[in-house]
Amino acid sequence: MSCCNNTTGQVLVDPCSACNEPSATAETLPSALDNFIAAFFGTVEKSVVDGKVVWSLPCNLNVGLENNPRQDGEGLACYFLRLFEAGIIGLTGPQGEQGESGEDGKSGYSTVTTAVANASAECPNIAVQVLDDEPYSAGLYVFIPFAGYFLINEVQDNVLYLSLVQLSTNAVATIPADSPVVPAGPSGAQGATGSKGDTGLTGPKGDTGATGATGDDGLSAQAELLQSFTQPSANVIVGWVTLSREIYASPGQMIWIGGYQVGGYYEVVAQAGTQVQIKNTGDSANAAPGTSIPASSPGQEQWVVVTGPRGLTDLPESFAWKEPVRLVATTNVTASGSRTIDGVATQDGDRVLLTDQTSAIDNGIYNVNHSGAWTRSEDADDSGDLPTMATVGVQEGDDYQHSHWIHHSLDVVPGTDAQTWVEFGIGEVGYASGYINAASIGIVFSGAGTWTKVTNLTSLYDEGFTFASSVYTCIQQGRYKIDWSLSFVSASATADVIHGGPAINGTILGRGRASRSCSNGSSYGNMSSSTIVDLDSGDTIELQCMNNTDTDGITVLHAAFDITKVATA
Repeated sequence: MSCCNNTTGQVLVDPCSACNEPSATAETLPSALDNFIAAFFGTVEKSVVDGKVVWSLPCNLNVGLENNPRQDGEGLACYFLRLFEAGIIGLTGPQGEQGESGEDGKSGYSTVTTAVANASAECPNIAVQVLDDEPYSAGLYVFIPFAGYFLINEVQDNVLYLSLVQLSTNAVATIPADSPVVPAGPSGAQGATGSKGDTGLTGPKGDTGATGATGDDGLSAQAELLQSFTQPSANVIVGWVTLSREIYASPGQMIWIGGYQVGGYYEVVAQAGTQVQIKNTGDSANAAPGTSIPASSPGQEQWVVVTGPRGLTDLPESFAWKEPVRLVATTNVTASGSRTIDGVATQDGDRVLLTDQTSAIDNGIYNVNHSGAWTRSEDADDSGDLPTMATVGVQEGDDYQHSHWIHHSLDVVPGTDAQTWVEFGIGEVGYASGYINAASIGIVFSGAGTWTKVTNLTSLYDEGFTFASSVYTCIQQGRYKIDWSLSFVSASATADVIHGGPAINGTILGRGRASRSCSNGSSYGNMSSSTIVDLDSGDTIELQCMNNTDTDGITVLHAAFDITKVATA
């Protein structure tokens, strides 16, 4: 094809070629052709001859393209027109389309792996090691039960470097392992909009911009309940209740109310600032209708925690929060027929969690079949159903009712790979606190080395215990932390050595005892200690002291005695 017979509507004139007749009018030329000419040839002379646009190219122009198909006797104009018509070169492509928005982040939290001393006004900065540092970043706030609110200054290698914001009124001296570290603050922001695709240089249309990155993990939210209410029947709206601050929940989401008095799970119906309208879901873990759910008060905190949307059965099978199981087995059981698990007889169709089978491959979530072998539950029977940190709650059982279990294995195929499930949380609340705030106890010993019960103790709280005659009796099996202190005066100013400590069922607990020597000329002293102990239902706990030197009497001036449940034994 010669350049004089082209049909493209564009002409380049090469004065070095015999073929230089213009054949395109100014009206037929695309507006982008000027840019095209300038990009390849730089500044060239342009003119209009008889209504035709002509660009004159110098004879010594070196185009610099490889595989030059130019033929003898053919001008540069014909060469570029041949490339243009063949689609080898082209005009600038249109702009790329806008990328899609990222999806909302997901909420999450982890737990303390190693017990650590709590912060105080004198020492507000602590370092807490957690199981997983993914849910956290510097600048966020977290809440640790029986410890307080903290600001994250730095996150490094599963260690959170925290600054104390507010200490809990019932804060413990040591934050125990397995304590939840719950992020507190606004929901995670939506992922940024994807950038526009690059404009095509030549040839086909530019690619669509990449999808925006997923937003940061959302943050849990919690507040204190400031208004008491009476538990209604299942699926009945409680009404409006007042919280200590606004929580980040929308209609249809679930919240948990509990602490000093368990209310249970509720659905958010509406929210207006610090007030929410809630409905009793009728969950088996909820308090019975007619129960009075008190407002939060010092030492009797009632927490409101956003737990996520309702309808777990409608969520993907790989969702991290699994539908609750009725029972959990912590010893090997035969997975067929009728069984008794944690003191409760199974019912046909029950959903149960097996955590300690002879082969860990047989661990997992099952549906009970009284007529044959049990089968794995539909949401826990296939690859991808049990991601790391998948969590399931337990509804019933003598020892593990209301406990929660986390799946710690990675990328398992149920029935093929081993599963590891670890309990976290403490189930039912257990907390007791007593005190003496006056010189009210005079003890005269019958002989040196006689342990004697500290009497006239006043009880502030006894949730999970009964209290009588300065003795607490445990009614909830579990692992407890005992903190105690006392100050005293001896009957004489000799160098008496005074011992004190908690006694379990009348026997002093050696690892929790302490001693204090009265120096000559002063008969006053004080002592304190703390320890962890496993208690069974019916065990008694009391505070005792003794004079190990002589029979001088002791008067207890002040005393404090706190017992806190830290785990299910």
